[in-house]
Amino acid sequence: MTGLADRLAHALGDRYRLEVRVDGAPALIGEGGMASVFLAEDTRHDRWVAVKVLKPELAATIGADRFLREIHIAAQLHHPHILGLIDSGEADELLYYVMPYVSGESLRGKIEREGFLTVVESVRLFREVADALARAHKAGVVHRDIKPENILIEERHALVSDFGVAKALSESLGQPGFTNSGLTLGTPSYMAPEQAAADPDIDHRVDIYALGIVAYEMLTGDLPFDAPTPQAMLAAHVAIEPAPVRSRRQEVPPALDAIVLRCLAKNPAERYQQADEIVAELEAMGSPSAPGFGKAAPVARGLHIPRGARRLLIILGVVIALLILGGVLLKGV
Repeated sequence: MTGLADRLAHALGDRYRLEVRVDGAPALIGEGGMASVFLAEDTRHDRWVAVKVLKPELAATIGADRFLREIHIAAQLHHPHILGLIDSGEADELLYYVMPYVSGESLRGKIEREGFLTVVESVRLFREVADALARAHKAGVVHRDIKPENILIEERHALVSDFGVAKALSESLGQPGFTNSGLTLGTPSYMAPEQAAADPDIDHRVDIYALGIVAYEMLTGDLPFDAPTPQAMLAAHVAIEPAPVRSRRQEVPPALDAIVLRCLAKNPAERYQQADEIVAELEAMGSPSAPGFGKAAPVARGLHIPRGARRLLIILGVVIALLILGGVLLKGV
């Protein structure tokens, strides 16, 4: 093992032993722009865990005190659909946290493998993630980066991961959406309009918007906006209304379509104000397999934009959004 893995193995000592593949390399089970995830053995409790270590340049920017404080807050969250935290620490200038190892796939992997999910499964996962967010929001914790990659599937059920990390980053770097180095805190495809605009007063309703994007993607296999660049995607969130889910998949009940579109309201005041409200409306629709499912809620209203016209409208939206965003420019993802 060399580089980051070697440093991490040394930092963890005998407490967690990084798993090594047949070729001698560490078992890297995930990697993104902010962190790497390694499979490890918890030697004290004889179980597999996932150790997520922040990239050294980010660790240096955040600082150990702020990171560990936010992770400590997130560790207090206990819910059937939140992936809990086992441990966290700082050693050899690395910041890491330890989670249970989930052998199942992420929601991203499931969508990529299946194209789109059944209505029954989509509703179940939608409700479970909303319930997890309700618990977090009541504790004052906003995720800020809800997306399929951060939703794991184990035994058919959702587990939301990575609470606390985005907040630690945003507080240390000064803005909820961007940094002067071009790092995006959040993922452009799932960012609420106010988050895209670097509004300093964002709140838990950005999670509700992102959940709406995730639900849209589960039901259709695609994002609501067909944007060619991150800048265009941010512009679409600000300036373009999403087409109703039923315009892409007719079997989706009108009530479910209405719930998704309300999550995607541009104005935070027009979204659900609490994730509990989403759970209640999904439960009020009854079982997706029951007769009359989904007819209790009002029919969704939204501007239908044919797929072929979306790209042109998004390009026009870029001009509008640049004025709205006050010149904010994303330099990189």
